[in-house]
Amino acid sequence: MKKKGTVWIDLYNCLYLVSSKYNEVEYLESPIFEIFDELDSSIINGLSMESLKFFLENDWITEEQKKELNQFKQYLVGIDDKYWNKIDFDLQEDWLFLKKWSISLMDKLGMKKKGWDSDGEQVIIV
Repeated sequence: MKKKGTVWIDLYNCLYLVSSKYNEVEYLESPIFEIFDELDSSIINGLSMESLKFFLENDWITEEQKKELNQFKQYLVGIDDKYWNKIDFDLQEDWLFLKKWSISLMDKLGMKKKGWDSDGEQVIIV
């Protein structure tokens, strides 16, 4: 089974957004797309225990990667709401730590940081 589907894309979106600087993704902003809303939904879907279990059962991740992804999620959701804004996203200590961690996770999972197409609609993953 290939690593495709909504939950894998949600995991990618989460890691991609966290690893990016705000100015790298702000072109995606529109009346129907808000970066922090997308990140929040990607956390809920791509890093849920059900999704991680699915990835593990399909041999897309190892048990160690599952644990690390869960730790990443816990750290991410633990960031104070006041820091969920475009200024703190690039400057706040927790976000900076998570940016490095998300890049490491993408590397471990064999994800290449491609992002969205120029229309800001379709995720491109390898």
